[in-house]
Amino acid sequence: MNAVDPEQEMRKRIMFRVKAIYFLRKFSTPLAIEGVLFVVLSTAISFSISIPHIIANVYQLSYVTESFGYIYGATLHTKHIVQIILAAGIVLVVLIVRDIYKNIWTTREENVEVEAQTA
Repeated sequence: MNAVDPEQEMRKRIMFRVKAIYFLRKFSTPLAIEGVLFVVLSTAISFSISIPHIIANVYQLSYVTESFGYIYGATLHTKHIVQIILAAGIVLVVLIVRDIYKNIWTTREENVEVEAQTA
């Protein structure tokens, strides 16, 4: 019979917890959460509407203003749940763009500070 070393067992448990905490911290950033939510909403909306048909109908229109009118009308006449999912998706896209811009701007400021300190 294999004797289980209590010290080895404790090391395994501790390392499992350390890895779990690392994973949660790494992937619980606002950008990661927003990205996952966007994928979930995109999947939900793809089951509710026919995206290829919408794209084909938009390409048949001659002017950009007609395309916006078509999309507005189509959104207005869908089920409420689809409207809510679309609104949530738009909000998520705005938040994702804001977070990406903030991350890029912060990184640039840090680089400028490092260059100023080394000069």
